[in-house]
Amino acid sequence: MRNSIAPNKFGVFSLAAGAALLSIAVFVKHASAAEASDKPLTILITASRTAETVDETLSPVTVITRDEINESQANSVEEVLRTVLGVHLSSNGGAGQRTSLFLRGTEPNHTLVLIDGVKIGSATTGLAQIEHLPLAQIEKIEVVRGPRSSLYGSEAVGGVIQIFTRRGGDGDEPTPRFAVSGGSHNAAAVELGISDRGAAGWFGVNVAASHTAGFNACAGSASPFAGCFVPENALETDADGHQNNSISARFGVNFTDSFSLEGGLLNSASETEFDGVHQNMVETDVRQTNLKFIWQSSGEWESLLLFSEAEDKSQNYVDCDVQANPTPNSFSRDFDPPCVTNVVAVDDFDRIRGTRKRGRFNTERNQIQWQGTVYLNPDSHFTVGAERLNDRVRSTTEYTVERRETEGVFGLYRNQLGAHDIEFALREEDNEQFGAHTTGSLGWGRKLNGGNRLTASYGTAFAAPSLNELYFPPNGNRPTSNPNLQPETSKSLDVGVAHTADNFDASLHFYRTEIDNLIALDNMFVPQNIAEATIGGAELSIAARGAGVAWSANFSYVRAKQATGANKGNDLTLRPATKFDVDVSDRVGRFSWGANLYAQDASFDDSANTRELNGFATLDLRGALQFNKNWSFGLKLNNVLDKEYETAAYFPQDGRNWTATLRYTPQ
Repeated sequence: MRNSIAPNKFGVFSLAAGAALLSIAVFVKHASAAEASDKPLTILITASRTAETVDETLSPVTVITRDEINESQANSVEEVLRTVLGVHLSSNGGAGQRTSLFLRGTEPNHTLVLIDGVKIGSATTGLAQIEHLPLAQIEKIEVVRGPRSSLYGSEAVGGVIQIFTRRGGDGDEPTPRFAVSGGSHNAAAVELGISDRGAAGWFGVNVAASHTAGFNACAGSASPFAGCFVPENALETDADGHQNNSISARFGVNFTDSFSLEGGLLNSASETEFDGVHQNMVETDVRQTNLKFIWQSSGEWESLLLFSEAEDKSQNYVDCDVQANPTPNSFSRDFDPPCVTNVVAVDDFDRIRGTRKRGRFNTERNQIQWQGTVYLNPDSHFTVGAERLNDRVRSTTEYTVERRETEGVFGLYRNQLGAHDIEFALREEDNEQFGAHTTGSLGWGRKLNGGNRLTASYGTAFAAPSLNELYFPPNGNRPTSNPNLQPETSKSLDVGVAHTADNFDASLHFYRTEIDNLIALDNMFVPQNIAEATIGGAELSIAARGAGVAWSANFSYVRAKQATGANKGNDLTLRPATKFDVDVSDRVGRFSWGANLYAQDASFDDSANTRELNGFATLDLRGALQFNKNWSFGLKLNNVLDKEYETAAYFPQDGRNWTATLRYTPQ
């Protein structure tokens, strides 16, 4: 492993505030006696920005709770999300390496990611760095499939993923939690947390740290560019390590029965090594803080006001083990002088113990949101809201435009008429660069006998080009961006049927999405509005419980095609047509076990469909021993059959590996 740079520091935290605009203080509608069930129903708020149970929502959703995360013994957000219906992931190697998420066949920047109601992600790339979000800080994940621009604005073309950080406990005494783990590649991790709740309020604090020596994340090849898009003289065979330090905190104060204050923060600081001639290490910081004021009155109305800031920072480095003096080519933007030891500065690049700073990309997103809901009766409500988002870039790379402001207003009406549910949402968003965009959605649901339900929905959405796509500086005389790009727009249709019973659940959805002005790279790697895309798919989910055994099976099918342009009829890149996941678990006394089989089809890594990634299947096994009501020990074996596979060309995934975890969980 290379000599890495000094560990990331958390820096100075601003006084922040706890939960998210959407995560609490909402009223759950009263269910009728016919709807009552002994089976608990998870409360979600992402699909409609108000509280509803999974069986009430008119959008296809997946909810992953903390208990399910612990039971799965997953080590990362990517590991949790890869089995979710409609989600496909492409990763450039191991822990901390760049990961792209494709939801229902749409582009990675077509999925909006929220943390506690706060929009995160880089204003330059347009992407949220899910690979740097620590799983130890997460209480729940909600995945909403299908367009949500009618409520959330730009980027919610394929759907929305909301991550809720850990919060205060339910007890009236301080509640600690603890976990320590170790595993393959010298991996080690620890997490500590404490929470408390009383009549006047609540709080929760959680800290975590992890480290892995990693494995070689780049498998070189003679062409193109020796693989991994780096020149041959920059390829390295050493392990590419990763470390992460994180903290989250949330609190709430009840001033009166109708007025409360909540706040929170999350900071995740990472270091990741990779192969590259100009950059082969990166420091990243993902940070969000929020403060929320809540007014509510006896189930008749509620009002929320949120102030938040999200930061996405990266500082790139090159170390002195790589002599970065290749022959200039069209893909090289600048060159380093030779490494010189014991020098404070070399040609304006700072030196840190054998490393040299390279590009810095820091983006900030300041947001103000207001939302109000009026409950017309137990079966209907009306929600309105307004928000302002300011994006700002601070970078060593000069951008023609470094600030962008967006304002939006939205409304949602929901009503239950007997066995029918209807929902209508409309949003007007004014982007400082691209003007006004109106998006809407319409949903319908029909309860049938025997726990069955039909749903149908239609929605429009749009995604504004990222600042990188618009203004990233040219590479010599070769352009790498296009300031004339226009927003991508889409329309989507979804129909589904679901069955809910005490020990058996099933759902089947069919969908179709058409995207206009799709931004794609031309043959000179310059982004252009050159293509339209059509995406069609199906999602089947089955879950059963009985005699202590629980099993689930998910099947996703997607056909994402470029409809126009030079590559008309070709598959969009990195979208396997099929994905299949089966999970079985059982408990016998104090011992529990589980097995997960995951498989996906082949896909293409280039728009010309000439570079194919083979399909693959992996088998994971897990077991846990419960010593008492609080302490447990778990062991997980991943990729038991040691399958070699890639989800992005030239970037191998991990072979057989293991993780052992000792955990204290409050009851």
